[in-house]
Amino acid sequence: MIRLPEYISSNDVELAVDKAFAKKNIERIKKVEYLELNEGKCIQMMQTGSFSIEPESLKINLEFSDKTILKEMDFITKFIFLILEKQLLKN
Repeated sequence: MIRLPEYISSNDVELAVDKAFAKKNIERIKKVEYLELNEGKCIQMMQTGSFSIEPESLKINLEFSDKTILKEMDFITKFIFLILEKQLLKN
């Protein structure tokens, strides 16, 4: 999942998928879809680097939540991993 600006519509995503597939002819591109979620108040972080630094990222999130209104809320931690197609094809 990738957060998109509000001005991006489902039609924009469909057009981008069609264009990318026409250019690259990678079947998995057709699986990209537009999805709207309402997560309420949440913390978002993009972690760069290996999976081994996840504990550090989680610590940063928890420290931030302790300093904000989120410390009083019950919340679920979700991780979304982005993997480049080149990395997938290499493995």
